[in-house]
Amino acid sequence: MSAVGVPLKEFLLEKHIPFECDFELTHDCNQSCIHCFLECPHPGTDADPEMVRQAMAELASMGCVRVGLTGGEPLLHPEFWSLLRKARSLGFAVDVTSNGQLIDAEAARQFSELRVKKVRLSLLGADPETHDSVTRVDGSFQSAVRATEALLHCGVQVEFGCVVLPDNRAQVDRIQSLADEIGAHVGFEWYAVPSLTGKFIPEPKGSLRRGAVPDHRCLAGVSLLAVSPNGDVMPCVMIRETAGNLGNGTIAVTWEQAPVFRTIRSAVCRSEFERSADGASGCNIERYTTGVANAPVCLRWRQREKGSVADRRCTMSG
Repeated sequence: MSAVGVPLKEFLLEKHIPFECDFELTHDCNQSCIHCFLECPHPGTDADPEMVRQAMAELASMGCVRVGLTGGEPLLHPEFWSLLRKARSLGFAVDVTSNGQLIDAEAARQFSELRVKKVRLSLLGADPETHDSVTRVDGSFQSAVRATEALLHCGVQVEFGCVVLPDNRAQVDRIQSLADEIGAHVGFEWYAVPSLTGKFIPEPKGSLRRGAVPDHRCLAGVSLLAVSPNGDVMPCVMIRETAGNLGNGTIAVTWEQAPVFRTIRSAVCRSEFERSADGASGCNIERYTTGVANAPVCLRWRQREKGSVADRRCTMSG
């Protein structure tokens, strides 16, 4: 159970108030992971900081609870710390997704001082050889370990994310053991997502790890949304269906009126939310497939397009 109780989430759901917004601050990155669906790095893609500040302020006025800062590598944004402070000053719980290369003792201290809820780091192998071969940056494994140690030392919660690939599949148990030893949770993503151009087409990765239970929750566009560096508003970072752009309107109007969001809400039943103990989070990467123009599209979204869930209506309709 998250710090925010289910009754509040139910209230937000009833009022069509977004629970969480993920901001992609940049598509630039200091790594070049072989499985990156955005095919980072893309230098020169930093989000306009004033656009992000205005969107955050509007979300706060709407009643949004949580903000995620991601990328690319979000710490490469020249005003990352200013934007993080802005989010915290507005009262948001904040998660940061990073590869850890720019997180040193001072950065960890600032995360702690600003009471960041969680930092998500990539752990793509149980040893330097495997991890670095996936990121294609020598020393990236040691950087992730150092970042983890610094964050934990400052009392900041760390969560590892591991995309299971042919390169690291045999190390899943060792990665789990390493995370346990360090004192961090690890989440495994069992199917890599094709890149936006189709450059990376993953092979099936087999079944879920022993004892794992498939997660069928999806609240993208229902209580979750995302904003790209150029201001495009999307249901989530993985469903890159543009609902609108912050240069052409407010985030509130887009959230309430965009056909993309209204269609999603008409096809998702309240039971999906009620089964979700962790609220807006909990998406399972294995539910993604390749959609139009090789863009990553949620399987639920594709089924909705085929009409398989279009007749499901509930109080979230409208």
